[in-house]
Amino acid sequence: MIKRLGLILIILVSLSILLSPITEAIGTSSGASTSSSSSASSSTSASGARTSMNSSAARTSVRASMNNARSLSSQRANSLLSKSSSLARPHAIYSTGGSYQEQRRAAMYFNNSLFYWMVMNNHSMSMHKQQQILKQNMRPKEKLHTITIKGKDNKDHVLVVTKKDYDTIQKGAHVKYKNGEIEVVS
Repeated sequence: MIKRLGLILIILVSLSILLSPITEAIGTSSGASTSSSSSASSSTSASGARTSMNSSAARTSVRASMNNARSLSSQRANSLLSKSSSLARPHAIYSTGGSYQEQRRAAMYFNNSLFYWMVMNNHSMSMHKQQQILKQNMRPKEKLHTITIKGKDNKDHVLVVTKKDYDTIQKGAHVKYKNGEIEVVS
């Protein structure tokens, strides 16, 4: 009975050592004389249990660090996406029935594309050319609300605004445009 119990313990210990990813090879000698006493097998099973607990803790910490890295990368991607939203074409069609935020995103996209073309052409674009660029970027059934402003250099510039801003601006009014916000001065 004791031999059978000892044999079962030795088999369990050897299986746990073979199946565990972390093995302690320092200070052990394989193939040395094997003792058939129950005290030797119980100490071996205790060290095997410690090894499996250490490997379990290591696996848990690796999983936790992988989850942290995954969540940080998704947070980083979300922050980059929110920062570059005005550079990408909005999914919703610019329409008067859309929400204010959707109209604002679309207006920022169109204004940024106009600004890009103006920089590429050394700031020398006529109003007609600016309107043509806007028409090329529009989708079918899209209607843009545009205003014409005079810059500090006395050149006319076309701006796309939301329906709400378009309704508040009167002809001949002085407006300030800064960071996508339009403010009526007079």
